[in-house]
Amino acid sequence: MKRRKPPYFLKVKKDLPNSSPGMCIRIVWWKTIRSTLLWQATCISNRGRSNWHSHPAGQILVVIDGVGYHQFEGEPRETIKKGDVIKCPPNTKHWRGASTDTGMSHIYILPNTEKGIVEWLEPVTDEQYSN
Repeated sequence: MKRRKPPYFLKVKKDLPNSSPGMCIRIVWWKTIRSTLLWQATCISNRGRSNWHSHPAGQILVVIDGVGYHQFEGEPRETIKKGDVIKCPPNTKHWRGASTDTGMSHIYILPNTEKGIVEWLEPVTDEQYSN
């Protein structure tokens, strides 16, 4: 009998629909632990970015390679790089993306997924990305 991986572990490669046009945001893998914690590795090509979004239970981002940007609504955009950890409070609107010259890879962790995973909002404009 062929042994199958448990259903909670998926190796997936796909582009996210809620990202800037023509830019690649690729899910490398994700894993749900005890059905309440989700973690995922994601690679973003240079100039790629997510839409504005929020997480009902918050999110933790760990940059594992490259350089990127992160911004909470109403705050200045910050540059993030390998080794940085960003804690996003619950229901806080934010976006992230790779820098203009370099791609970025990161792991994100979503606790308490029973509260929900993500609410996708409007795209990040070029002006927002550049400032």
